[in-house]
Amino acid sequence: MSRSHELPLASCKRILLEGAPKGASRMGEDATMECRAQLELMVKDLGKHCQQMLVLTKRNTVNVDILAAVVGTNMACKGIKTADLSHQTRKGKGQRGLPEAAVKRLFKKALGGKSRVTEECSAALVGAAEAYLKHLGHKAASLALAGKRQTIQAKDVSVAARM
Repeated sequence: MSRSHELPLASCKRILLEGAPKGASRMGEDATMECRAQLELMVKDLGKHCQQMLVLTKRNTVNVDILAAVVGTNMACKGIKTADLSHQTRKGKGQRGLPEAAVKRLFKKALGGKSRVTEECSAALVGAAEAYLKHLGHKAASLALAGKRQTIQAKDVSVAARM
């Protein structure tokens, strides 16, 4: 059951499976929840590192440059390249990505205080989150296939997040 402040499970599952190789095509409910938990940890970690950057630069607004600097140096962002920050809005029926408001809410919660986030940074943050999910999906699916399974399990997602 998804609460309004959480990222939707269906979106997390859809994007993660986009990054999976062809052999792994299914994903259990527990794996979907683990996927969302790993994504939330990554977004919160980005927020904490951006907050440290704001303190160092004596600013109160996170922009794309600060986010790019943090993504470039943060080990929790494995699989995300700065090119992924140029997020393109998905168009078309059935082509829904992560909701920007939910990702931004998690990020701002991690920032704490009265820090602001620019519109461009919000879009870039969604792009980074989706890239992270695709990367996580590829690794988790590879682990499932190595275990001779077509279904991605929670253990595959948690091991993939640590790789």
